Amino acid sequence: MKFGIIGLGAIASKFTKGIHRAKGANLYAVASRDVKKAKLFAKNNHVDIAYGSYEELLEDNTVEAVYIAVPHPFHYKWSMEAIKHKKHVICEKPCGMNEQEVKEMVEAAKKAKVYFAEGFMYRMHPQTFAIIKAMNSGVIGDIKHITASFGYPFMSLEEIPERIYKKELGGGGILDVGCYPLSYTRMLVSAIEDKLTEPTEFHATGYVNEEDVDMHTDAVMKFPNGITATISCSIDSEQPNSVKIFGTKGYLSIKEPYTATANKNAAIMSCHLFDGKIKRYYEETTNLYSYEVEALIEFVGEGECPYITHQDSINNAHWLDLWQKQIRENK
Repeated sequence: MKFGIIGLGAIASKFTKGIHRAKGANLYAVASRDVKKAKLFAKNNHVDIAYGSYEELLEDNTVEAVYIAVPHPFHYKWSMEAIKHKKHVICEKPCGMNEQEVKEMVEAAKKAKVYFAEGFMYRMHPQTFAIIKAMNSGVIGDIKHITASFGYPFMSLEEIPERIYKKELGGGGILDVGCYPLSYTRMLVSAIEDKLTEPTEFHATGYVNEEDVDMHTDAVMKFPNGITATISCSIDSEQPNSVKIFGTKGYLSIKEPYTATANKNAAIMSCHLFDGKIKRYYEETTNLYSYEVEALIEFVGEGECPYITHQDSINNAHWLDLWQKQIRENK
């Protein structure tokens, strides 16, 4: 399948490596608003065609699927344009700025009979499947609580990308990195229940700066099965960027849940039992992003990926909306 990329920032470079490793995929074209940038990117990444506008790429009938890698506020516009041109779409997370945008994108994709998926790349990764299998094996007993975090500090404004700290570009920790622990926790609880399962309670607090950008924040959730969870994110302080799953017999510690950089020499997670025993799990894998490309190719006829369904993305956007609303009401 021939792919195109719209938007050539840092995430596009990472995704490009995934396409080149994916079975059945060919990165055929890239597009930037700066044609020189597009040509340089194409040359450095072995891509056939470079366009100086997004419209040109979408009008190319050879392109079958596109990856949307522009900043958050433009995900909706260019996903909708791609869908209008009958392209299959992987849109970088969060796929919309709010729940309503995601709903409209999903409905448009269904109507056009094209594939649409939000780019939570870890959802299709073998590491994630191994973690769910271990969690559901009973090794740590009944699951009671989950903690998940994702945060990083910037020491000065000079080194912060504009999209991180500017409100008009979707800045803030919740949309940039908070979407990961939220999505991951919901995935784990849903895997326990073997169905999409949402919180019955959601309570958030955090710090919002004078420009109305959320800098660090925490949320506590309770699920119908009694499982509780604490999630946190930040763009002004370091966090473990890890997930822990606590059960009645011990806990699972996942060191790199979102980036899944597993290899044959590094444990993807460790199991700590209350009797003092520690077990480590290993899973050798390939490029992080190649799996979501292969998922599109595999499930293109179904229009969505079973590992990150349309409804899952809509629901995640719903909780992101509430998270942002609550911390601003409480500031």
